Amino acid sequence: MKRQAPPTQKEQKEIGVQLDELVALLTLDQVRGFGPGAFRATHQEAIKPEALVEDANLLPIEGKRGETLRKKISSLGSAEYSLAKERALRQLERAAELGVKILTYRNPHYPPNLLDSNSAIPILYASGDVGVLKQANVVACVGSRKIRPRYAERLRSFSELASKGGWLIASGFANGADTIAHQAAIAAGGTTVLVMPSGLDIPFPPENRPLWKEWQGRPGIAMISEFPLGTKASSLTLRKRNKTIVGVSKAVLVAQTSLKGGTMNAYRFALEQHKPVLTFPPDENADTSGNRLIRHDENQQQDLLGEDAHHLPELEHWLARSSSI
Repeated sequence: MKRQAPPTQKEQKEIGVQLDELVALLTLDQVRGFGPGAFRATHQEAIKPEALVEDANLLPIEGKRGETLRKKISSLGSAEYSLAKERALRQLERAAELGVKILTYRNPHYPPNLLDSNSAIPILYASGDVGVLKQANVVACVGSRKIRPRYAERLRSFSELASKGGWLIASGFANGADTIAHQAAIAAGGTTVLVMPSGLDIPFPPENRPLWKEWQGRPGIAMISEFPLGTKASSLTLRKRNKTIVGVSKAVLVAQTSLKGGTMNAYRFALEQHKPVLTFPPDENADTSGNRLIRHDENQQQDLLGEDAHHLPELEHWLARSSSI
């Protein structure tokens, strides 16, 4: 049933964002070229998006790019504002129904590593135990959906070790490696964040819906998405999700991947964001060709694990080094 009135001020506070701020963010999001870098630069100068929409001269970006963006902001009219308000109200109403939080840079639960990255999404949807999102020591655990038992066991051991060491495990809730990483963290009594390629009201993949329901409301488990409620997963959202997994993390473990696997996107994003990467030794199979590339990349400064899947001292050293970055 459609709500008779927009969310109250109290509801907006519980959701985590006020209508005016969300409308301003969605208005600026319609400006071509106004991406995470511009949003973050504005935030760092303590300029509210509401104020920037009213006065484009407040934009703290110089040069030709800044001049171009100021002109575009100044040209925003009632059509763009009305569209943004319509979208904001729809998202607030749906968030109130589902108990979903909407996090902006101002929110204390906004992931610190993501805010410091080159993909600082200005609007992040969150549910579950959002308090874990404040953790800085986050390690991404990613890998193939068809991960083999040998690599699955190594990943499980790594996730358990990291969890017991106080690390938050970030992964994408996909079948295979992602699910193993999440489950191992939970089994170890640790914390984990599910970075979704869809709106938080459309859990993906469908095969994991029983887990989604089981984990709702459990302490230590948070779900986040950069995509508005009602968004279905697609090849584009899956790729963007990989960048966000890396963004929320300090370091990245690639458990198993082929050169053509989607996990390689996470590796490339890690290089782009200057995040340390670790992977397990490849074997003769093509499904570890990505591991082989990562381990021989001359640009990567990483600790090379031996064949022992339980070689914990090296894992602990890598985690300790990553936490100091």
